[in-house]
Amino acid sequence: MGDIFSIFHWSPSSRRGQIHRYGFRPSMRSVDGLWKPPYVCFSDDPQLAWELSGRIHPEITGWDLWQTWSDVPSGMEAIYENRRDNGEPYVKEWRVYERIFKRDIWMVATRCLEGNDDGITDA
Repeated sequence: MGDIFSIFHWSPSSRRGQIHRYGFRPSMRSVDGLWKPPYVCFSDDPQLAWELSGRIHPEITGWDLWQTWSDVPSGMEAIYENRRDNGEPYVKEWRVYERIFKRDIWMVATRCLEGNDDGITDA
């Protein structure tokens, strides 16, 4: 797979106990409760990970940022998108189709939010 790098995942703080107990498990119900993805999504950039999860769910006010290394899963699928400014492809997200055990992850931050007229701000 090449270089080893950090990958990040934002999860609602309400799931912290479950993650501490089991780690990340594919096929867990999505944040909106509408489906069970067969993977867990990560990003190699915490801000991009935020844009893909927490930013689109302003109704959830507490989020935890989790980190692991790219060599922990035995394989990841890269999902590419093209940059709007120059059209160059980049990895939008990494999909992991296997469980990542609690021993291989750690929580690195918590974000508490409050809504305002123009969106979400840090509390």
